[in-house]
Amino acid sequence: MDAFFDGLRDARERLLMLDYDGTLAPFSDDPSEVRPYPEVMRLLDEIMSSRRNRVVVVTGRSLALTPPPLPLMRRPELWGEHGWQHEIAGAVRMWSPPTEARAALSVAAERTRDVEPWGARIERKCASVAVHWRGTPEPAAQAIEAEVSRRWAALPLPGLAAVKFDGGMELRACARHKGKVVRELLEQAAQDTAAAYLGDDRTDEDAFQAIAGRGIGVLVRRTWRPTSARAWLTPPDGLVGFLQRWRDAS
Repeated sequence: MDAFFDGLRDARERLLMLDYDGTLAPFSDDPSEVRPYPEVMRLLDEIMSSRRNRVVVVTGRSLALTPPPLPLMRRPELWGEHGWQHEIAGAVRMWSPPTEARAALSVAAERTRDVEPWGARIERKCASVAVHWRGTPEPAAQAIEAEVSRRWAALPLPGLAAVKFDGGMELRACARHKGKVVRELLEQAAQDTAAAYLGDDRTDEDAFQAIAGRGIGVLVRRTWRPTSARAWLTPPDGLVGFLQRWRDAS
């Protein structure tokens, strides 16, 4: 980490990529109640005050559900739904999965709707179906996961993949993901740009792999898990410390 920040001070351009839920903010059973850790938004505002810094939030949320607005003086660049939505300077672009994939997602959502009384929450997004069981007692969570896995395995899923995340499982179109977003951002950046990606979830592993060799992947999580990230920080103190060092290197 010290070597990374030594290089950051000398870099003409810096690219800071951040997941939202679980990284910038603690989880909540109610996504509308998620709020960033104290100090985080102030530090991001200070980081974005320098033109040398490009700050990008990469989230699995739909942009419509990203806390509106993020409590920042400057709205950062946003990528939603694992890269299927993009917002920059007020302009929004959206991609859509192929027709077969969209139809299969609709069927999968319908086939899992009746597990909601078990304690699950079904979220249908443009390129995925997420089943959330965060906050559900462990026996019920295990039963939901097993049943959803069984039902999805019985369906034709063209261009789709089931991915577990902390507190749930998501069936999503494969063509875009967080790793693809990171590669696209790095392709736009100068070769000597200092880059970092901070994330907590299994869905961030694609991003950690994509940034390898061009920057540093940082796991932000209270407990350790195997990861492709090169560094591990515990929130909120480790996260705040990282952002302070980034700001002070500007």
